[in-house]
Amino acid sequence: MRQKFQNRYFRWFLIIVGVGCIIRLIRLDMPLLEGAVGRQIQTAAITFNLFQNGFDVLHPQINQLPEPRYFPIEPPVYNIIIAVLYTIFGVHEFLARLVSISAFVGCAFFLFQIAKRNFDENTALAAIFTLSFSPLCIIYT
Repeated sequence: MRQKFQNRYFRWFLIIVGVGCIIRLIRLDMPLLEGAVGRQIQTAAITFNLFQNGFDVLHPQINQLPEPRYFPIEPPVYNIIIAVLYTIFGVHEFLARLVSISAFVGCAFFLFQIAKRNFDENTALAAIFTLSFSPLCIIYT
């Protein structure tokens, strides 16, 4: 492990992703009113209803529809993770943002590995730099 930390590419990876995480942690407690507001509200409603109604993952619900309020979309994996965190820590919006930031870190890691395998380490660093500081990626994570 010590040898891995001595690798300059790995250090640059940690610096770029670390700064990217710090940028995303600014205003972590901000309400869900940026980016694609409508989609974020739907996701928050599905997550809260999963938490409140006993994790019925086959029938995700949103509050904006008439009964039975079913809103079948993609499999609610993201929503389930957040609903489990709600069960453990209570209902806090920042938990959803932390899950998104964790997904960003995982995405950056896999992007680095793919770019390194297909190109070289410098290209891989450029790829995660672009991902980390892309305005759209910052807004949606």
